[in-house]
Amino acid sequence: MAGSGDGRQALCVFAGLGMLPRRPLPSLAHKPESVARAEQLFADIKRKQHEWGRSPPSTHQLLRQLHGAS
Repeated sequence: MAGSGDGRQALCVFAGLGMLPRRPLPSLAHKPESVARAEQLFADIKRKQHEWGRSPPSTHQLLRQLHGAS
């Protein structure tokens, strides 16, 4: 989407800097299923963050997880 001019890249940069919007974007009110999927995704990330903080995976395990090998 580079150069699309829709501002998504800037929003990602601002979010990375901790500069989040004060309230959700109005368009999200019309997409509750997207919000639910995003909340589940972030919950999964938080869970993995805590798991890896307790006992980090080996490089081999991490690469297998990232690349979908079972």
